[in-house]
Amino acid sequence: MSLRERARRLASALRLALYGPPLLRLVRLLRRGRGSGAGYVDLCLQLGLAARARAALPSVPAAPPRPSLAIRLAALSGRVEEALALAQTLAGRLPDPTVPRRELDAAIACVAPLSAPAALSLIQASGHTHAALPALRLQLGDRAGAAALLAARPAPDPQRWLLWANLQDEPLRQLEGFNRFLAAHDLAPVHLDDASRPLSVGNLRASVPAGHAPGSGELLSVVMTCYDCAAYVDAALRSVLGQSHATLELIAVDDGSRDDTWQRLLAAAAADRRVRPVRLRHNVGTYAAKNVGLGLARGELLAFQDADDWSCPERFARCLSLLRRRPWVQAVTCEYVRLQDDGRFWSGLVWPLQRRTPNSVLLRRRALDRIGFFDEHRFGSDGEFVGRLIASVGPRGLHRIAQPLIVAARRENSLMTAPATGLDARGRSQVRADFQEAWTESLLQRALAGESHYRAAVQGTPALIVQAP
Repeated sequence: MSLRERARRLASALRLALYGPPLLRLVRLLRRGRGSGAGYVDLCLQLGLAARARAALPSVPAAPPRPSLAIRLAALSGRVEEALALAQTLAGRLPDPTVPRRELDAAIACVAPLSAPAALSLIQASGHTHAALPALRLQLGDRAGAAALLAARPAPDPQRWLLWANLQDEPLRQLEGFNRFLAAHDLAPVHLDDASRPLSVGNLRASVPAGHAPGSGELLSVVMTCYDCAAYVDAALRSVLGQSHATLELIAVDDGSRDDTWQRLLAAAAADRRVRPVRLRHNVGTYAAKNVGLGLARGELLAFQDADDWSCPERFARCLSLLRRRPWVQAVTCEYVRLQDDGRFWSGLVWPLQRRTPNSVLLRRRALDRIGFFDEHRFGSDGEFVGRLIASVGPRGLHRIAQPLIVAARRENSLMTAPATGLDARGRSQVRADFQEAWTESLLQRALAGESHYRAAVQGTPALIVQAP
């Protein structure tokens, strides 16, 4: 990891430790009547609150310059061409020592998924090097330029091994890059089920034997919802059943699949009694299906696994170890990388490739008792669930492990790629942005009023079950 990346992560960890997550910081500001200024606008933009940011932007002082705020607001509001025009104006005035480096980085991060050339222009005009350069070159199809930039750094940070893997066409070379990335995070290597096929979630297998270190006797209930995931579900099942923490139950909820996903779940249950397959009467969406699984869970610890994701064997053990060491922590999340079926790692932000993910949450049952079930919206409700969790357990109650313990599939017709609910070619979705703004605003209002954050299940109850062994 580069010194700049280490410094960025350290600064982020210190801000989190000192001030808490952005949501709680915004609640504190509003309780003090401080609904203006650069800090307030920045928090609103981080949380997707476009209307609040728009109303407060005129209150931001002219010095020091904060050009990223207007760029980020335009992008968040769906005004892409305006965001790019503002970025071009900023590039025209660079290098400008009065513009903080943090502002430049924020502007580059915002513009990168909208236009790789615009992000490159900002970097070149600033006169600084930037960690996103190889990824941007690769985004533009400049493989030679990306390779040269990677080769110029003899000790690349872990994520650069993912870019190196993206430059490889042979499956075993892709695997080599991924294993170098895992090794940098002290994670066990993996291998391919079929060495003739590209690296992908459905083609991953851990090198560590299943259940090699059972750990404590704590029962962990893992809820996995499945819908038409036959190409991935076997790998997802293996990744849960092969965890180094082996004391678990896997509640696999088939949400009305039309392929042979259900048959695969039954086969897994026949081979391992920890699997509890459940079939629903009809498709209700992943979050209602998760609520069904939560209603059946027997453990005092709960976690989730998507049927097209793969978990590193160490995932649950590392999360549970942290909970044992820190009894005041109520929930843990981790980070992830997203992998296409052609063996290329992908991010809607272009860079970084390793990001946090709310659906990685592992929590104590007493925390679930405080916040209840998922919002049964068709997409995006894992963020709302973790938002309620943060508001409920406070700044010390949720801990994020900065390790990539999950590999998520980027595949056709998933919630993240479908035209109605997924990200577009510029890495954004207005319907997702609108939903995030709506639930965040509602959450803020409840927090300010001191109301409960509990949510009951509506559709997602055991009454939906039509078949279970």
